[in-house]
Amino acid sequence: MKAIADEFHLDVSTISRQVTAMEAKGLIGRTPDPDDHRAFALTLTEVGREALEHERTARMVRYRRLLSGWSEEERKLFGTLLARLNHTFLD
Repeated sequence: MKAIADEFHLDVSTISRQVTAMEAKGLIGRTPDPDDHRAFALTLTEVGREALEHERTARMVRYRRLLSGWSEEERKLFGTLLARLNHTFLD
């Protein structure tokens, strides 16, 4: 969980709460590390995969509807700028 917290610049306690909630919903599972029994990997369950795909599809439908009046050039520019903004958060 520390690696995830570091990657997203969040506190480990925040990640821990989110992991616990996702586990309770059956979205993820823990796989013990065979070399270090204190460590584990988080894995996406089949339920988690289905939920992720459902959310991706729903998000794409919303974006298509919201951006339907935009030109192709405007959509490309928006994508470029949004990617830039996202990278700024990770710096």
